[in-house]
Amino acid sequence: MCQRIEPNITELSKNNSYFYRVACKITGGDEDMANDIVQEMYIKIHDRLENKKLPKLQYLTKSYVYLVLKSIFIDIKRQNKEIPTIDFTDEDNTDYEKLDQLNELREVLKTIPFLHREVLLQTLEKGQRNLSKETGVCRQRLRSYKNTALEIIYNHYGKKETSI
Repeated sequence: MCQRIEPNITELSKNNSYFYRVACKITGGDEDMANDIVQEMYIKIHDRLENKKLPKLQYLTKSYVYLVLKSIFIDIKRQNKEIPTIDFTDEDNTDYEKLDQLNELREVLKTIPFLHREVLLQTLEKGQRNLSKETGVCRQRLRSYKNTALEIIYNHYGKKETSI
C-alpha cells in the first residue's frame, strides 16, 4: 500500500529530499530545474489544500506528488518551447521545399478535429489493434476516426484514397 502523508505542507516537507531526487530524475539531472519544480509543487499542493471548492483531501501519497512534479515539468517544457533553428550558413544542406511541405502538413493537421487527429497519429505509432487494447475503444470506431482524418488530408492534397 502507498505511504500516506498527512495533507499539510509540514508533513509533506519531511519528504523533501525524496521529492528533490524524484524531480532530478524527471529533469534528467538538471538540479536548478529540479529545485524550481519542487518549489512549484509545494505551491500547487498548498493551493489545492486551501481550495474550498474542492473536496478536502484525506491524505497525500508519493504517487500523487510524483504526478504533480511531472505535470509541472511538462508545463515548463510547454511554456519554454524550443523553436528549431535553421543554419543559413550552409544552404546546400537545407531542403526548403521539404520544409515548406512539412509546414503545410502541420497546417492541414491543425484543421483535423482533435480526437480524429490523435487517433490517426496514435494508430500510426502504435497500431490500431494495440490502441484498441490500450484505450478500450473498438477497432471499427478507431478506423472510422482515422479514415475521417485521412480524408481531410487527402482532400487537401487532391487525392480521393481513404485508407492506409
